[in-house]
Amino acid sequence: MLHPKTSEAETVAEQDVSPSQSVAQSIEIKADMEACFLAASDVDNYMQWCRGGGMKRVDILERIPEDGRCSKVRFTAGALGIAMINTMGYEYDDENLSVVFKSLEGDVMKTLDGCYRFEPGSNEGETLVTYELLLGFGSKLPDFAVKAITNAIIRTALGALKNYVEN
Repeated sequence: MLHPKTSEAETVAEQDVSPSQSVAQSIEIKADMEACFLAASDVDNYMQWCRGGGMKRVDILERIPEDGRCSKVRFTAGALGIAMINTMGYEYDDENLSVVFKSLEGDVMKTLDGCYRFEPGSNEGETLVTYELLLGFGSKLPDFAVKAITNAIIRTALGALKNYVEN
């Protein structure tokens, strides 16, 4: 079940730029926190479960030398006929089980920052996964396009992760 908590924030004064979208949603996954964290941390395999959400390509640009996880990644995605390329920086907190990402460069989306957080679920062996996202677009987009893109990202980040981990 998804737990929406969405708010819009007008963070850009220019009228030709869409306001930022701040979104946080959660979903229960029938797997332990470690399995959920490992799946969300495994950027190398995002194409296995993100393709349906508009993901077209994942290019690994840099890795963390100590553990080989991705630290800099370029994503190519598309929605509503809009192609988007974003270069993201990743950080992993193994102790607190969180994955943090920050947009380093983007074309349509200038800001694409957020995180996955993992907490014990309501039942034994389940995990409550919370996905927090801040989106900022570089040019004014119609409200329906902003909502559709935001929903596609959230649906993939949580729904596709759930399907991937549980199956």
